[in-house]
Amino acid sequence: MYNKYIYLCFMLFVSVIGRSQTSTDTVSVVTPEMQRLELVKQLWLPTRNASGLGFDPVADHGDAWFGVFHSSGDYHRAQEGSRVNGLSFLAERYSKIARNLYVWGSFKFTMDRESERAWSDVILKEYTSPYQYGGSVKGSYDRQLFDLKVKLATGSIGRFTFGAEVDYSVGDLSRLRDPRSRVLLADYAIIPSLTYKISEKHALGLDFYYRFRKQRLDNIITVQREKQFEYYLLEGLENYWMTTELGKVARRTVADIFGGDLQYKLTGEYGSWLVSLGYERLVEEVVDDERKEPGDYNAQKVTFYSGYKSERINVLHAWNMQASYTGGQAEEFVQEQVNITHGNGMVSNKWVTLYNFVTYKDDVLNVQTDYTFYKGDVSRKDYNWLMGVSGKYEYLKNRYLLPESTREVSTLRIGVKGAGRIVNKDAHKFWIEAALNGALPLETKMNLSEENVFTENVLNPDLRFFKAKTLEAKVDFQYSFPMRLKKTALTGYIKAYAGNVFTDKFGSRFSGGISVGILTL
Repeated sequence: MYNKYIYLCFMLFVSVIGRSQTSTDTVSVVTPEMQRLELVKQLWLPTRNASGLGFDPVADHGDAWFGVFHSSGDYHRAQEGSRVNGLSFLAERYSKIARNLYVWGSFKFTMDRESERAWSDVILKEYTSPYQYGGSVKGSYDRQLFDLKVKLATGSIGRFTFGAEVDYSVGDLSRLRDPRSRVLLADYAIIPSLTYKISEKHALGLDFYYRFRKQRLDNIITVQREKQFEYYLLEGLENYWMTTELGKVARRTVADIFGGDLQYKLTGEYGSWLVSLGYERLVEEVVDDERKEPGDYNAQKVTFYSGYKSERINVLHAWNMQASYTGGQAEEFVQEQVNITHGNGMVSNKWVTLYNFVTYKDDVLNVQTDYTFYKGDVSRKDYNWLMGVSGKYEYLKNRYLLPESTREVSTLRIGVKGAGRIVNKDAHKFWIEAALNGALPLETKMNLSEENVFTENVLNPDLRFFKAKTLEAKVDFQYSFPMRLKKTALTGYIKAYAGNVFTDKFGSRFSGGISVGILTL
């Protein structure tokens, strides 16, 4: 099966090269510096507004890379593994396919194996209900994730541009040790959008979207027939229901997500500023075996984005800020199974909800900002070095109401980075980029109604994880060089990175990887 995935990645890799041979762009070759500046200066890209591609087009180019990665160490949450090995592939392209039509397409595939993981058999861990599940026995998990995105946008039609985005993502998580589970994920979205040009300096944007998401655990099997395993169906914080009847465990979560964003862009002589404000509503139902419903989950999310770019002949200032707040609550259903006799004499079963009540609430706030300064021949899409700073504030609060338990965590993160081009000769370029990020816990407190096996193995270790002060050091290397396929000029590159997270009381974690790729017109 792995060979099929690798073959698919190779074919997509080749397709990016093939598409480049039909390009009519006057630029002879794309460099990593050109690509980075092109994407940094496009303010609409971080938003969901696909029509921004027609308002501020991106120069035609394609990018494809294939890489492997590794991560291991003691610094991880209790429901995560101590080691991950995997590979990733990405192919994307920006093109003007007609006189007044622009398109962007991206396909990403990730396959990895996570070792020594327990208490979590789910792919989705955030922005979902507390009704999760897992076993207490550590094991290895194989995971495959496919992510396909397409954006289509028109050029100017009067004062308007129109666009649409389609997202298609699927995932597969399989446990390789008893009790053996398999979880499937499907996530689809459609996002129509438009922009309206008020004047040369002012423009508005608007998008709406609908997302359908489904995660499904079909069944659990065991090879060791004589051994009994405990499986935990979680309900929030320390609350759970444990069963040894694995054949009756089946659960699916189905979510409908509706939302929209409003954007405003201001264009000046030396810079541009874009701000976006969004709102979405999530409604998620949880269904068990025989259509029994333990409860549901509803959430509201408010998002904010601000991007500013200021360009001179030899410098570029890029500043971004993002914020999001999510407030959700879960209800528990008290149900009984009733028999229904049909007219033909057949009898069927149905679960009827007697009453429901709110048992769980969560609040999540994230605010982050970053600033990067680029120095070089920016007007010709080139730069020699960069430096930047970043900051992030994270706040999480979980509350179970009956009986009452709470967990509250907040963290401040600050980082600095810098990069320089060490070699620049005959289109051969070598870059080194280094980053240093620190995290300081501001508040970590937890009050539980009881201590049990889940608090001992998950919640208490997680609290120690959140209390740890961390310092992460990372270094990236990139070497790019000219290539030619028949009569097509390409740029090849090799990237490698290594980093380590150091903590004051929770061990450390190393990560590293290497990838090879091409840039095309």
